[in-house]
Amino acid sequence: MKKFFTITLFMISFMIISCNSSQKKAEEQAKKEAAELAEARAQAIQDSIKNELAIIEADSIEQSKIKSYNVKMLSGKHKYGGSTKITYMSQQMLLAENEETAEKEMWTDDKKATRAKLIKEFDRGGRIRLDIERETIESANTEWFTIIIKDMEENEIYREKLSSSIPNVPIGNRYWWNLKTIGIEQRLNAPFYVYVTEVGADEPFKFEVTPVYK
Repeated sequence: MKKFFTITLFMISFMIISCNSSQKKAEEQAKKEAAELAEARAQAIQDSIKNELAIIEADSIEQSKIKSYNVKMLSGKHKYGGSTKITYMSQQMLLAENEETAEKEMWTDDKKATRAKLIKEFDRGGRIRLDIERETIESANTEWFTIIIKDMEENEIYREKLSSSIPNVPIGNRYWWNLKTIGIEQRLNAPFYVYVTEVGADEPFKFEVTPVYK
């Protein structure tokens, strides 16, 4: 009987030791996998940052060669008269304009820096300005318009439905007029298309934006 208990005790001890050993190995494996995953994530973040910096550098070099942007209307009709126009400025052009305006108007350094920070944060793809003229005050409200940007393969890049803005009183003609600027938060590579859709219109206005090099 004593021998039986000794053997049983030995087997139980062996099982406990084996379980502890297996648990320890599992914990070590889990730690190893967690460390490998953390390292992979860190490397992915570093690669992403490097890629982003490379893109920014390439964009800066390309932008430095551009003098302005030409905007050409490709399609769209004004059934009841008026006009629809857009202009485009890249982020680099906006930053340059910020510097010029700051000097002309003698801004404080804080004001200039704050404006520059906002441009870098919210206008990475530049800024589009929409100017419209319509016969009635209601139709000249920007709430009826949507801006859509597509690349040259007609893949949609950006879309924004405009908020309401009260039109301005006609001056010199019978049209009510309005304008709206749209900051594009993601990068854009010109040339690209800009569509201006209007509620109740027969078709959208289509514009082509192309760079003009120095």
